[in-house]
Amino acid sequence: MPSAPPPVASAPERPRCPALVLNFRAARVAPPAAAQGSLSALAAWLVAHPTTGVFVDGHADSTGSDDGNLRLSRHRAALVRAALVRSGASPARITIRGFGSYWPVGESPPDASWNRRVVIQTHGDECPREREEVIDP
Repeated sequence: MPSAPPPVASAPERPRCPALVLNFRAARVAPPAAAQGSLSALAAWLVAHPTTGVFVDGHADSTGSDDGNLRLSRHRAALVRAALVRSGASPARITIRGFGSYWPVGESPPDASWNRRVVIQTHGDECPREREEVIDP
């Protein structure tokens, strides 16, 4: 009788890179001025690490219509992408996504402003930061 194949060990899950989180004021789409230094630094890091890309995920609070919030979240993500590209990052390595109000902050936020955000998450073999960075407007 043939023996069973040996169990296959799964590769350990790589920890995710800590995110860069940009918070926005209500109905605003441009990245906060306070984020410019961090966005420029991330763009320079991306230039130096050509195998790494980023997801730029736009979010909105639940004020307004679902369609309007989707457009707002995509617009926020697109403007953050544009800021990274202006600073030298390749647009081909930046994926933008808009989630509207469908993906709120997982914890119980004190108010809706916590959901007005863009989360920039790197994917690849290296991370640009050791801990999450949050920039308020």
